[in-house]
Amino acid sequence: MDNRAEKITAEGAGPKPGPSAEQNFVMADSAKPEFNLSFILARAKQIISDPAGTWPQIKQANESVSDIFRGYFMHIAAVSAICGFLEVMSVNFFGALVAAVITWGLSLAMLYVMAMVVEALAPKFGSSSCSRADGVRLLAYSATPGLLVAPVVGLLPLSLFSFIAGLISLYGLYILYTGIVPVTGVPEQKRLTFTLAMVGTAIIIGLVVSAVLGPLLFTTQIAATGM
Repeated sequence: MDNRAEKITAEGAGPKPGPSAEQNFVMADSAKPEFNLSFILARAKQIISDPAGTWPQIKQANESVSDIFRGYFMHIAAVSAICGFLEVMSVNFFGALVAAVITWGLSLAMLYVMAMVVEALAPKFGSSSCSRADGVRLLAYSATPGLLVAPVVGLLPLSLFSFIAGLISLYGLYILYTGIVPVTGVPEQKRLTFTLAMVGTAIIIGLVVSAVLGPLLFTTQIAATGM
C-alpha cells in the first residue's frame, strides 16, 4: 500500500516547470558556457531595460571570465562584426571579411585588456573588492547596446537610422555608469571620475590599436581589389 501511494503521489505531482531565461540569468554560475540564444536575449533585455536593477543580479551570478566570454560576449561581438561585413561586402568582399574577423578578435582582446585596467584602477578609487572578472562583466554587459542593437539598426537604409544607432551606442555609457558601484565596489562619490578614467584609457588604447592595425587593414583591402 505504501509503495502504491508513493507511486500515485509521484505521478500526480507531474513534471516541474523549468526555470525561465530570466531565472537562468542568476543561475549562470552553474550553467555550462555554451551558445543559448534565449539566454543571451534575456540578458540583453534585462541590462538594456533595467540596468540599475540588473547589475546586482549580474554580480550575484558570479560568472567566471570564461563564462562571460563564451556564453555572452563573443556572440554579441560577432553580431557587430557580421553587420560591419554586410555593410561593405558588395564593395570588397574579401577585405570586408578580413576586417570583420579582425574586428571580432579585437573586440575580445580589448574587453580583456580593459578588464585589466578596471582591476588596476578600481583600488585607486576606493574599491577593495574589484576582480578581473568584475571588470569583464561590467564591460561585457554594458557593451550590449553598442554591439548587439546599434549595428543592426545601422544596417537600415535611411541615414536617420545611423544617427539612432549612434544614440543607442551612447546608451551603453549610461549602463556602464550605473554598474560601477554595484559591480566594482567603487564608492558613489567617485563613480563619475572612475568612469571618466575608464573611458579616457579606452580612447587612448583604441588610438594606439588603430595606429598599429590601420595600415594592415588598408594593405589587405588594396590587395583584395588587385590595385
